Amino acid sequence: MLFNALINSPVFKQVKQDIPEKLNHAYLFYSSDRLLNENIASLFCYAVLCDTNTPCFKCDNCRRIEMGRHPDLIVVDKPTLQVKDVENIIDQCILKPVFCDKKIIFIKNAHTMNEAAQNKLLKTLEEPNRNVIFVFSSDQLDRLLVTVQSRLKKIYVSLQNFDILEADFEKIGVSINVNDLDLTSIVEYSKNETYLNIVEKIKFVLKNLHNSSNIPKLSNDIVVSVEEKKLFLAIMYDYFSRTLKAKSGYKDREDDFVKDIGSQYSIDALIKILPIIQKAYYSLYRNVNFGYVVDNMLYEILKVRYLCK
Repeated sequence: MLFNALINSPVFKQVKQDIPEKLNHAYLFYSSDRLLNENIASLFCYAVLCDTNTPCFKCDNCRRIEMGRHPDLIVVDKPTLQVKDVENIIDQCILKPVFCDKKIIFIKNAHTMNEAAQNKLLKTLEEPNRNVIFVFSSDQLDRLLVTVQSRLKKIYVSLQNFDILEADFEKIGVSINVNDLDLTSIVEYSKNETYLNIVEKIKFVLKNLHNSSNIPKLSNDIVVSVEEKKLFLAIMYDYFSRTLKAKSGYKDREDDFVKDIGSQYSIDALIKILPIIQKAYYSLYRNVNFGYVVDNMLYEILKVRYLCK
């Protein structure tokens, strides 16, 4: 879970100041990264309903949220939202909270509401029930009506303003230190011809990683010597870890390839992919076939990419 890394971010600290005395009736968390919006919005929901407003992840309310069983948190997550869906949401607003002072209606991908549905929701947003808080997340602000946006407190989730340190990543089980791969001098290789050739191979693989059927061919095309096999995975790990740092606002080496990876993979995806590459790297120590290792790694990366769009 990304929450432990985001809880100290400036954007969450900003919105947390509203809890509990200055809560608005409706919030919109938006940026170009859908999963980051949803994570910050979810963290906000935890804080509002938490016994300590922290959130603590330990109290009964936090545990109910984690299990997906909190009656005061209604999560709406559908490919499209129509008038009948909004009518159901409005009906939920009539019911009083069960455990808390507030009930939250969390609408993910709020832009999936069609125009009629958004107009249907307008009156409820204009005259909100004092016990209800709407939380929206969206990565396509232009698809939300201006009239709807004007009723929401908008929170821009800036990808550049995250003060996330290595210790924060360690809390969520992600190592971003390339030394873990026993390649302490990887920077020294950066102008080496072998290093540059391997980088080009990695670029080729990622560029052509579209579906599972082409993975065997991709792994067969990775022709490297015995000595270069571990270096291939170490460099790949280094680039993904640098991309994670860059997307999180952590100052580190950044080049066009890092930016290219960052445009294709969300923070959540990068967090899941790093352990996959680590596992592949350590498999080579057990003399596992390189082609088999790369095949499995690419299958896993492809799956994460599609799950974390």
